[in-house]
Amino acid sequence: MADDPQGIISFTGIDPESILSGSFTLSHGITPSTGTLQVLVQQQPYEAGGTLAFEFGSTKFEFPDCRIIAGSATMGNEGESVTLTIQDRRWKWVNQHISGWYNKRSPDGQISKEPIDFEKTPQELAKLLLDEMKEGGYDVSKLPNDDRPEVNWDYANPAQELANLAEMYGCRVVLGLDNKVRLCVLGDGPPIPANGREVTDSIGVDPPERPDSIKFVASPTRWQGQFELEPVGEDITDGKIKPIDELSYKPATGWDKEYPGAFQGVPDDIQNDDVNDNTPFEGNTKARQRRRLCLDWVFKAYRIKCEAGATVNLFDSALIDASIRHLEQILPLADGLVEVYVDPLGAERHKAEYIEGLHWRFGIAELNKNGRTTEGFSLDRERGIVMFSNYMYRLGPNGETLPAQLYLTCSTYLKHVKTFSPIRYTRERKLPGKEFKTGPRVVARDDIYKTVKVEYGSDRKPVKKVDNLGKIDKHITYYLDAAQKEFETVQTLEKEYEGWHKIQPDGATHQVTWTVSDRGAFTKASQNSEHKRFTPGYLERRRREKQAEAQAVTPGIKKLLAILNR
Repeated sequence: MADDPQGIISFTGIDPESILSGSFTLSHGITPSTGTLQVLVQQQPYEAGGTLAFEFGSTKFEFPDCRIIAGSATMGNEGESVTLTIQDRRWKWVNQHISGWYNKRSPDGQISKEPIDFEKTPQELAKLLLDEMKEGGYDVSKLPNDDRPEVNWDYANPAQELANLAEMYGCRVVLGLDNKVRLCVLGDGPPIPANGREVTDSIGVDPPERPDSIKFVASPTRWQGQFELEPVGEDITDGKIKPIDELSYKPATGWDKEYPGAFQGVPDDIQNDDVNDNTPFEGNTKARQRRRLCLDWVFKAYRIKCEAGATVNLFDSALIDASIRHLEQILPLADGLVEVYVDPLGAERHKAEYIEGLHWRFGIAELNKNGRTTEGFSLDRERGIVMFSNYMYRLGPNGETLPAQLYLTCSTYLKHVKTFSPIRYTRERKLPGKEFKTGPRVVARDDIYKTVKVEYGSDRKPVKKVDNLGKIDKHITYYLDAAQKEFETVQTLEKEYEGWHKIQPDGATHQVTWTVSDRGAFTKASQNSEHKRFTPGYLERRRREKQAEAQAVTPGIKKLLAILNR
């Protein structure tokens, strides 16, 4: 092969004749690929940036907008030389940002159309990112396009978000020899060529560190149901909220003989006070404070007792996929219901909580059976307490005063009975092959969540639940499919060729290296693997990229630092 052409490598501002050797490895991802040039020392300064070009006979390709990031000098047989480390143009992707909120969910989990249409396909999202990265001629057609992932970019790095989006659907960001960016499906691509110039050819397998299964974990489940309410008050002795029959200032004859608002059985005079400290002023103050608590709380405040239809002070778990044994498992309550309405401006909003049941309608000689109350109320979501603007009670058969029989319809995020962690919808997929008792690999998404609405019969017992699993399961399948690709055992192939060859990286070809030295010019390509062992692999590069993203200084912190450094 004496007539073979010579490999010529060049970089802007460097005499090609002074280049002793060179190597460049092109890899997947958003981290710049790197190469090295060993060059004889020259008098003029080296250009900080330029084009790295390769020529081997009629084969020519180049990488524009590279930059020199490091240099070191050595003394050898040929004199003093400098080793330059060069990055490809992906270094420019670091100092960019993008903002936007797309596929924003309305209260019912659907994509909001108001005040603007937030819907974007994955390919449209990728185009937004690439446009912000000042890329042209890109190809995102291989990205699955049926899903609608919610993204909320707030001065986010578009390259990081592009890598996140690609990985979500089992794809990779690939910079090609034509200087164009493509999103390639992992594992998708033709075999690296067999052209008769192979020097080495090796086949292997790359068994991943495979878990036994993959588990998708959604955002906390939002559950809507009906709760029975019980009358409560604040006790003067310890400040705790208690059922009215447990209050220290309960009248001796009980509450049924009291007229709300008068409460004559709860006097405020010192003679009837039980304070025995012989301090008239303090005793009188306590008595008035006790009466004030009575007026503010009794028959005005009601607290969640149990789910509607439950026969004991526990929650019925038949239709909520959970064991609810403590009030704290449902607190704090969510804002509004699972159900939504469209407001006059066209925006979808959660319907408001409502209360219904048996209570006396003041001024009307009838009992309002199981009807919604029109009385104004506020909801203490942290404690599950309803505070009415007026007294809510009912009259017994002999005209006695009884607590109203009330039920609150609201929504909440349930918690586990043992751990008090949020209950989330999960879906697990077993992976094929031998089971190693590893446990599942968790794939979590905050923009997907299960909703459950419990419907009740006329006796207020749960009869049916309606959920949104039919809507979210399709999206979950996308994420499970993408995650599973990471754990497929694939056949690897590595070939080294004499000369330089234009081998295009894609979903299957992960890495290509071109070298020139006194041995000659060679090309090495790897399929379903990476041959550059001393360079961090793709997964390690992504780990470092994500770590850097998590540690990035936010605009708010930057502003604070600017103030502190004045």
